[in-house]
Amino acid sequence: DITSIQSAMTMTLRVLVRGPLLFIGSIIIVFVTARELFSILLVVVPVLLLAIILIASKASGTFKKVQEALDKVNTKLQENLSGVRVIKAYVRQKYEIAQFGSVNTNLT
Repeated sequence: DITSIQSAMTMTLRVLVRGPLLFIGSIIIVFVTARELFSILLVVVPVLLLAIILIASKASGTFKKVQEALDKVNTKLQENLSGVRVIKAYVRQKYEIAQFGSVNTNLT
């Protein structure tokens, strides 16, 4: 879990720093090199930003649901792997397979 959080934070920081710098730098270069394109850029960029915001807001809810379902699958898998001897001792394989199938179906 710590590795996942660390890689997510690294990627997020990279996007949050690099993205705006590239955006601002690109606008400056367009302004300096092609002024006639700059006016088009002023119209297109707000439309694109609005589209990105709308898509991101809808996708964030779906992403959260998928992450929660994936967490349940991983938790169930870890429980089954750590308790495999107990499951075999009480002949609960079919029950655990059905439980995992149910959790896995919720993911898909």
